[in-house]
Amino acid sequence: MFVWFHLLDRQVVDRDGQLVGKVDDVELSDEDPPRVVALLLGPRPLGERMGGWLGGLIANAATRLHSESGPYRARIPYEHVASTGTEIRLRVRRELLPEPALEEWLREHVIGRIPGSSDA
Repeated sequence: MFVWFHLLDRQVVDRDGQLVGKVDDVELSDEDPPRVVALLLGPRPLGERMGGWLGGLIANAATRLHSESGPYRARIPYEHVASTGTEIRLRVRRELLPEPALEEWLREHVIGRIPGSSDA
């Protein structure tokens, strides 16, 4: 399998077909030959992969906003992957994956301060 061809930039959907995101990077094992351990989604792995000043800016902003769970939108262990093709289908539901740090911060600091937002 060519990781860059079969995994990177592919849409990830959960078992119900709900969009999770795009694969921005992969985590490989230290074994010989290496194997895919996890799929990484989010701005930090994307920024690190892009490189340059723009990639550094994106990765640094993501690192500053990260929660205790880490600076990734999601780190999906590869054993949760059901199939790969034009999209990557997972065996789990989207709700079981960690919430993106930026969305968590916006909910707490912006949306939560809008009058009536707690009524929804």
